[in-house]
Amino acid sequence: MTIRKRLLLWLIPAVLLTAILASWSTYRLVWTSFQHIRDHELMQIAYSVVRHGYDGDPPGIIPSIRDDDDSPGEDLGLFMSQIWNRDGKLAYSSMDGGGPPMLKGDGLSTITWEGKDWRIFRLTSQDMTVQVAHSIASREQMLSRLAMKMLMPMAILLPLLGVLIWMVVGRVLKPLEDIRLQVESRRSDDLTPLERGPLPDEINALVQALNRLLERLGTVIVARRRFIDDAAHELRSPLTALKFQVQTARRVHDPEEQKVALARLEAGIDRASHLSEQLLTLARLDADAASGALVEIDLDEVARQAVTEFSDLARSRGIDLGLTECQPLKVMGMADSLRILINNLTDNALRYTPAGGRVDISVRQENGHPVLEVLDTGPGISKEVRPRVFDRFYRVPGTVGAGSGLGLAIVKSVAKALNATISLDEGSEGGLLVRVAF
Repeated sequence: MTIRKRLLLWLIPAVLLTAILASWSTYRLVWTSFQHIRDHELMQIAYSVVRHGYDGDPPGIIPSIRDDDDSPGEDLGLFMSQIWNRDGKLAYSSMDGGGPPMLKGDGLSTITWEGKDWRIFRLTSQDMTVQVAHSIASREQMLSRLAMKMLMPMAILLPLLGVLIWMVVGRVLKPLEDIRLQVESRRSDDLTPLERGPLPDEINALVQALNRLLERLGTVIVARRRFIDDAAHELRSPLTALKFQVQTARRVHDPEEQKVALARLEAGIDRASHLSEQLLTLARLDADAASGALVEIDLDEVARQAVTEFSDLARSRGIDLGLTECQPLKVMGMADSLRILINNLTDNALRYTPAGGRVDISVRQENGHPVLEVLDTGPGISKEVRPRVFDRFYRVPGTVGAGSGLGLAIVKSVAKALNATISLDEGSEGGLLVRVAF
């Protein structure tokens, strides 16, 4: 259902309900005021008769001028007046038959006489008693005619108000329709910002949010395109080398040469496998960053698992791997991403640390924040190239080993997702110290 229909389904019944309530309230208010006015007229007539006295025909029944059809809105025959002298004898009546009996006390009363309800006011003086009455039915008829005249403008205005509501809703929603047309008319690769004209604040905020989303999507798409191009370029070289090594292994017949060729082929497969794993890790990190599901993780426990996982590899390379400090600390993050961060730092340190070297991992608290440090005794990284080692596929010139140039790039991506800061420094024995503060 469209917003227009939703608004109309709410606004039109609300207007009708308001009109009904307003009409009923107006009718009740007019009815009360009309009754007061009519009662006041009865009192004025009675006081006028008492003030001026009675100088009419001799005591008896004086025929009244009556309205035979009792047409609504006419007071002929509907006002009734009676006068009694000081002896209590009826001296005058505007109705045949004398009318209703005298009331017992002065003031306003409502009685039923000859099947009709009457509103009566009695006033007594020294010389006479005056009684003035008016038919309740005539009051209702007059008020009905008056109410119809009062409510007629509202009955005319309600349809006009409905049309105005329809037009106003359409005009207010037109900017949304314009934005929809802008989005629908775009190509799939068009991520330029939406046009912003003189829009209402709410719609302007929506357009700003959409433009920020388009900007982020553009950044992500550009980054992924660059990543795909770089990945294709990086995979082309090891695959070409693998093909060449397979051809070399086929040509040689000497067992020793064949063994060397197969060893080179195995090393090439290892490099290609490692590169593929790193690329898959980056893709998985992008998905984890999009989900943003952070949980509480034991940093010390993940560090212990990394040492256990890489202990065999370190032993085979003659490297001393261990935990120098491991305080029980917790961080907010994603378990898989944190494990990838520590594993990449550990793997990177083991790759570039020569045999007989050492890789130390520590977990401690500094200034109230958990800190992870990985220290190795390898060649280290010069200050000039440290800012670039976090770029994807960048390798320090002259570096030996089977790295892919993605290890520290992965570490930086994880650190950014975890709102952590990463820094590189020189180790105490000339190696590299990587410090991650959460």
